[in-house]
Amino acid sequence: MRFKRFLTLLTLLFVSVGAFSQNMPPEWQKFTREGYYFSVRQETNKKKVKENEFLDYLLGMVRADLAKQIKITVRDEASLEKKSEDGHTSIAYSASSNFSTDVTLRFVETRTYYDKKKKEGYAIAWLSKAELQRIYNERSARIVSMLDASARAEQEGKLDVALKYAYWALVLNATLPETMTTVWPKATADESQPESEPVSLCARERIENILSGLQFLYLGPSEENPLLGRFQVTCYGKPVTSLDYTYNDGIGLSGDMQVRNGTGLVEFRSGMDVRQVDINVKLAYAGDAEMKLAMAEVAAVNFAKACIAGVALIPGVITPIITSIANLIKSSKNHPDTEGEAEGEGVVDDPEAEAAAEIDQATDQATYQANANLYPYDEDTGPNQIELLSQTVHEGFENLDDEPGSVDGDAKLLENVGLVLDAIGTKKYSSVRKYFTANGYSVFTKLIRYGNARVVDRSGLQLVTEGDIRTCRSVPMVFSFKTNDHHILEHVAFWFDAKGKIDNLTFALESDTISGILSKSQWSDGAKMALISFLENYRTAFALTRLDYISSIFSDDALIIVGRVVKKTRMEGDIRLDQEDIEYNKLTKESYLKRLKSSFASKEYINLQFANAEIYRLTRGARENLYGIQLKQDYFSSNYNDSGYLYLLVDMEDSTRPLIYIRTWQPEPDPEFGLYGPGNI
Repeated sequence: MRFKRFLTLLTLLFVSVGAFSQNMPPEWQKFTREGYYFSVRQETNKKKVKENEFLDYLLGMVRADLAKQIKITVRDEASLEKKSEDGHTSIAYSASSNFSTDVTLRFVETRTYYDKKKKEGYAIAWLSKAELQRIYNERSARIVSMLDASARAEQEGKLDVALKYAYWALVLNATLPETMTTVWPKATADESQPESEPVSLCARERIENILSGLQFLYLGPSEENPLLGRFQVTCYGKPVTSLDYTYNDGIGLSGDMQVRNGTGLVEFRSGMDVRQVDINVKLAYAGDAEMKLAMAEVAAVNFAKACIAGVALIPGVITPIITSIANLIKSSKNHPDTEGEAEGEGVVDDPEAEAAAEIDQATDQATYQANANLYPYDEDTGPNQIELLSQTVHEGFENLDDEPGSVDGDAKLLENVGLVLDAIGTKKYSSVRKYFTANGYSVFTKLIRYGNARVVDRSGLQLVTEGDIRTCRSVPMVFSFKTNDHHILEHVAFWFDAKGKIDNLTFALESDTISGILSKSQWSDGAKMALISFLENYRTAFALTRLDYISSIFSDDALIIVGRVVKKTRMEGDIRLDQEDIEYNKLTKESYLKRLKSSFASKEYINLQFANAEIYRLTRGARENLYGIQLKQDYFSSNYNDSGYLYLLVDMEDSTRPLIYIRTWQPEPDPEFGLYGPGNI
């Protein structure tokens, strides 16, 4: 019986420990008591190998044995607890654990000892049960934090972030004990009676719900580049702010692609006629050491709807189409091409199947409509793609109290932007030099060197004017790179000086962040545009490695706290242990810029994405134009990625020369004070 086997295992374990416990260092005794998982090993060095090699061998043995104990103990203690609940035994083990060994072994502590006289080696590995419970509690809190971030991202349409954190929560939750249930608050109609549900169920439902609402509407090839096809991507009718995917065109798998502000792309192979593609939505992302170990240990969780098969490359056709056998029956009856089909080759006229299919269709449509709370779904035509994309890119700017220039003047600015876009297509960059200021042309040359730059579309350009600030928003452009298959889709904004020359180009903020800033009714329109300009310049400066600009926006005595992921690898016996630690350092402006310079030199590309923006207007003494900006920042590059929380304290007294006094970064909210911000720094 399993119960007897478990007791026998414990008996053998304690006998083996007692057999040589008198010879091991006395300070090890405390680790062999009830409060620890442990393994002790002693052997005589009969083969006379080197001392360090012999101890490494013993260390590998005790770690492997401890891992085995954990797995055996987990299995049997869980069954004993269940028996106890059923009343068949009075034995209960409060330290029962059902966790991923690899995830937890990085917390194991070890010691070794070698008796030179006796040629005997000793090794011990242990894991405190109390410490393990603390680790689990922190892991549980992290899972809840992940679901919070996922929920916020889903509301903002940032489905890549929403899916990433929901999937991480699902995987990390699998490394917790079966007896430890982490729950997440569930929204209810009655806020006075909140409900909660297990994380595993909540995370799975969120992923499935998002995937169920995704639709790819092919808009046709780009007028700028016939090898680029455009999708409008929505979720329950609402334009998707961001999403990562790949596709298979029947010949092979694409590189990593992005949806940005409702726009997705497919890249055609020259000379090939592709009529449909299978789209694979990305769910699993590399994370920190804990997540990497968890994802390696826990079996991948597959979601059928993450693969959207047969996306038709026919303009105006929504995929997936909400359809059923009933639809096919109706179309086969009404379509003249189906008349006279041989029996068995067409759709069989089955009234019962038709009735059942119509019920399924009604159920699917009702579920879809229940989630489509922003844009109604039209079964015949789908959402108006032009209106949706226009709303997504330009949302909020129409509320500015702008002072438009002359019609001729505005038309001239848009014409000049069009000529610049032509030059990007022909790669005759110098031909449009006259439309730029010196600074503008410098930024332009950096932008076209960012990657292989291609214009996707220019049909939705809008000129926005606020006081002396004029900007053309925004041109979708895709950038690809020589040494990897990553594609970055950005909407590029053109900024003009007072004379109408292009003085700057920026990667535009995503629509939800812009809308959040523009919705601040108590701020002037000038302040709103200045903040948008600052944040767009900030993320663009990192992408284009503009050290000169970054230097100019940091105060000479700025407080700069950087978090750095330090990868550590050590060998214990034949076991390789990889882990990552976060180191925080307070840097001077000079040392910070020096680090950035070194980092920039090692990367083919850098891309920053912002989410969860919270902006506060602050007053400090005579300064009335201080802004505290909290952001969820995802940092992507050719050789390093991370996610964390950025806080900036910026002086916007002179909107043309913003000045950062404080810059902090942290990977997760601190368990004691949460995020750095106006209230604690």
